[in-house]
Amino acid sequence: LPAMTRAWLALAALGAKLAGRPMGMQELTTIWSEQAPLLYVAARWTAVPHIKPGPLELPGQDPGGLVRAIGQACVDNRKAKRPFGAIVAPLLRAATPVERVVALKLAEPVLRAAFARNIY
Repeated sequence: LPAMTRAWLALAALGAKLAGRPMGMQELTTIWSEQAPLLYVAARWTAVPHIKPGPLELPGQDPGGLVRAIGQACVDNRKAKRPFGAIVAPLLRAATPVERVVALKLAEPVLRAAFARNIY
């Protein structure tokens, strides 16, 4: 949680700098809601994700199968215990920046399951 809070404060400061004025509460809330899944990924980059085999909540759309691949990588990581960045970077390497952002935002339920036992 501290890493996610730091990322949020940095994002809020950057938004104020870009706007050239202090941001209002509605603007900050909008920024937060749009960026929270990505901040979550950034905050957990070095954490070890793992999911037990079984049913998993997947989005209705999965462009390029990236969300499913991330979920499977988390299942396969139960024994290897590699950090999230090490398992997801190769999966996203060939994707465009937009595809990466879309996949990571769509993978939020998968990632919450993968990190459910990790303590901040």
